[in-house]
Amino acid sequence: MISIIICTYNRDKFLKICLQSIATLTADKTSYEVIVVNNNCTDNTDELCQNFAQEYPDILFKQVVETNQGLGFARNRGIAEAQGEIISFIDDDAEVTPHFVESVINAFTQYPNYNAMGGKVLPVFEGGKEPKWMNRYLDGPLSKVDYGDITREFPKKYPVGCNMIFRREIFEKYGNFNGQLSRSDDKDIFLRLKSYREKVLYAADVVVYHHIPCDRVSFDSITKIGYSSGRFEAIRLREKRKMQKINKTMEIMFKFIASTIIGASFFAQLKPEKGRYLINYMYKMMLGYIKNS
Repeated sequence: MISIIICTYNRDKFLKICLQSIATLTADKTSYEVIVVNNNCTDNTDELCQNFAQEYPDILFKQVVETNQGLGFARNRGIAEAQGEIISFIDDDAEVTPHFVESVINAFTQYPNYNAMGGKVLPVFEGGKEPKWMNRYLDGPLSKVDYGDITREFPKKYPVGCNMIFRREIFEKYGNFNGQLSRSDDKDIFLRLKSYREKVLYAADVVVYHHIPCDRVSFDSITKIGYSSGRFEAIRLREKRKMQKINKTMEIMFKFIASTIIGASFFAQLKPEKGRYLINYMYKMMLGYIKNS
């Protein structure tokens, strides 16, 4: 069985779309369960979940409340509630494809040496238009993942929390998510797996669509995401060895310098929005990291 875990906090507008996509899954209903982890929502999440359970009684579905605020805590609660041997996390603003469950099962069946995987995350912009500032260097803030149509070992970095799947034994062997991280908890666990030489699969046909509202692509929003990413990166490294912290500081400074050079090239190409967003994002990340180290 696959346990599909959706952690949510006051996003009923998007959660409704997410659950509607769950209702279109074509897999046998006995092959998966759906768990919504309500992380102290004050909107209509509870009512929405109750209505879904009533409308689709043949889907194994439950909502649980996690009172410890934070995505890491919510994800860990989902693991504790899950009955499946495969645990899949999607975001509350994500939309699964109808064959999502079959694709996950097929990937783990065809690649039995992999215990963790991630698939494509394709943005769906409110209004249907990609922002002018969008470029491949800023895929991260929008959780975009697309490395083509060939399934293979994850080619760069690691999957994102919007579409990541694990065999249960991963958590039994290496522990759960860091509850102190509301951002970078996905990065933290994949780096932990890397340190134990666990391979991670890029499953090209395991696809989710990620809904991006207009306010998330604003200059202020990208600025906040940059600062938050730096802050949680500093929190993630607080208990690490001194050399790891030094290496990360050097890495972030190098990325800022590189982003400044790339940003300048965008200005030269008369694409000022791309340059402005990129430079500011990396500057705020560096600032968030330094201030919280």
